Amino acid sequence: MKTEEKVLTFFLLGIVCFMMVLTFGYRPGSRLVPQVIGFCTLALMIILCMMVISPKFASWYQKVEGTSPLIGMSKELIESGKKVEQKDMKKREISVVGWVLFLMAVTYILGFLVAIPLFLFLFLKLWAKEGWVLSLCMSGTVLGVVFFVFVYILQLPLHEGIVFQ
Repeated sequence: MKTEEKVLTFFLLGIVCFMMVLTFGYRPGSRLVPQVIGFCTLALMIILCMMVISPKFASWYQKVEGTSPLIGMSKELIESGKKVEQKDMKKREISVVGWVLFLMAVTYILGFLVAIPLFLFLFLKLWAKEGWVLSLCMSGTVLGVVFFVFVYILQLPLHEGIVFQ
């Protein structure tokens, strides 16, 4: 890992720690979601920093990443025993960037409460090739959680999109 990447990793860890400290100044009802997200992000940043510090931990993680369908390659690729070429990995990375850009555009145009389940459904159905039932159930569940937490409990106004304003 290059020195610049190491510095950036520890810099981001510092930013996450600083943001976590700031959340303790929020009202008790308003700090729950930022702290949950912050603690998860902090855990991931600590893992990244451990990988930077310990080459042994980094090599263990790379071995796990290469054999786990949740972290690395798909189950089909692992079972077939084929090596994934750099070209295929680049296609996957570009595809994910495209999906994120799609989410941003749909959120801006249609708003959060429409974009989140729409994006999740399309992502699960088209990219992950999941079934209709799982895609619909996951989309509905995520919509329910987002609505319950942000609109009902925290009473936060979510972006409604330029179509519905």
